Amino acid sequence: MKLMSKLPLLLLAGLLTRSAVAQVADTRLTTCAGDKDDRQCLACYDRLAGDMATQVSPSATSSAWSGVGLMTTRPFHIDGPWEFQWNTKDGLFQAMMFEKGQVPGTDMPHLLANQTAAGKGTSYVAAGGTYYIVMNATGAWTAKVVEVEE
Repeated sequence: MKLMSKLPLLLLAGLLTRSAVAQVADTRLTTCAGDKDDRQCLACYDRLAGDMATQVSPSATSSAWSGVGLMTTRPFHIDGPWEFQWNTKDGLFQAMMFEKGQVPGTDMPHLLANQTAAGKGTSYVAAGGTYYIVMNATGAWTAKVVEVEE
């Protein structure tokens, strides 16, 4: 069975986000579908689904996410200074922080990351509070928030 017919089930199961599917549908799915060996084709789809799964840590003081393309986190609260850490496997990665109640497109975000090549980076935020982060990327990425000492 081809992955395209399984997409609604994967979306319901929470394994794929709608934005992740849209970002990779034309390239990586085509690559997987083109594999003549059924086992290799299935393994390709499994890797693709694993890459696109979004994970959130249950901790209030440390949250972690991973994905492909665009994602907006749920609001999180952190008491003191913190660091935003990211790693991207492909080109563009951007992260914009909003305070709870701010609206993207209306309120000015605090830019945490604007990276144009694969690699890691960090950004320091001096004040605690309740925030959410909008991340945009051209490929796979991981990011986390870590409380730090003053």
